[in-house]
Amino acid sequence: MWKNLILIPTSLIVFFFMVEAGARFWFTLPKPYSTKPGILVFDTRGFWVLEPEYRGQYDNGIDFQAKNFSITKYGTRLVPCMPINESTGNRIFLIGDSQTFGVGLADEETWANLLQCRLNDSPGGPWKVHNMGVPATNIDQYYARTAGMLSNIVRPGDQVIVSVTWNDLHTSQANSFVRRIVRDSQLLEQSGTEPPRLDDGMDLLLAKPLRRLGEPTWRYWLYQRTGIFVPSFDSLGGFISSAPYASVLLGNVLPKARLLYYRHRDSGVLAKKVGPETINNNFQILSALSVLIKRRGGRLIVNLLPNRLFFDDYYYWSYSQGRQGFPAQDYMMYLAKQHCARFELECVTSFPALKTSTRDAHTFSFDGHFNKAGASRIAEFLFRYLTAEPKR
Repeated sequence: MWKNLILIPTSLIVFFFMVEAGARFWFTLPKPYSTKPGILVFDTRGFWVLEPEYRGQYDNGIDFQAKNFSITKYGTRLVPCMPINESTGNRIFLIGDSQTFGVGLADEETWANLLQCRLNDSPGGPWKVHNMGVPATNIDQYYARTAGMLSNIVRPGDQVIVSVTWNDLHTSQANSFVRRIVRDSQLLEQSGTEPPRLDDGMDLLLAKPLRRLGEPTWRYWLYQRTGIFVPSFDSLGGFISSAPYASVLLGNVLPKARLLYYRHRDSGVLAKKVGPETINNNFQILSALSVLIKRRGGRLIVNLLPNRLFFDDYYYWSYSQGRQGFPAQDYMMYLAKQHCARFELECVTSFPALKTSTRDAHTFSFDGHFNKAGASRIAEFLFRYLTAEPKR
């Protein structure tokens, strides 16, 4: 009896590894580290930036390979199309997360750079687009980065585009933090608008690293030396997110299982995750951010940047439980509309530009970030919006 109890799991394990070995002849195992860990640094002014003057590559072995990226001395991403040795002209500052930064894309492929290229050929220039997107950040960091980097250099005519993702909207913010920045913004409004700086002010953007996030762990060093990746067993979520980098079988099964879960989960789960207080708190932060920009004569645009769970019909079918779970497919704009009106925010949505019935037309299939086609759609949408004739 005991031998049978041992034999069954042993046989299953052996069978799994045999199938896994065979599957690797047909499927590519993704790289668990698409770039070197630890390039995110905390600035002495109180926010996260990329390591200044860093040069690296994105390569996950599946969606993108050897995609070069460069970080400027300001801790911002290089925009190759930006005019050199020209007057500052119209400045556009992009605030956002990895979707704005352009994870998986080369410098010339990001929507920030594609927007710059389009603007170079348009009248009213020169234009300069600064990509201040930082991966793995949310709206609280957008505020901190704006307060620390832009609040003293924005001048009349500057435009700040804050690209808000689905992850941003449903990330909870501490009530104490929201109350503090709302109070500070009210004090700023009462004090009036400061006069604009006469000089460029870009020296204030210089990054001043204090400490680093995500130093290489033993998993990283083991993988670098042996090619073996050990998934995380700290939690179920950690295992599910890391297991596809250790097994091609799990890499094919888990995404399908996740969509199946979305399709049949309790409809109340998402409502609990995205409560009205969460949405309201995030828009209060955006409103405070707006005060920082407008007090210096700048223009703030909130760009709602949905992920593929909404604009890609293949994923939306499961996420919306057969199109029954949301009152509108552009759900972010549906949620945002009342808050944009309440806080007098200029809100736009990139959803129409990204909407597709072709699976993974605008995103990397495995990674999920925008591919070059998606970046092109966003750039074209914002170009048309920024250069449109003002409504009368």
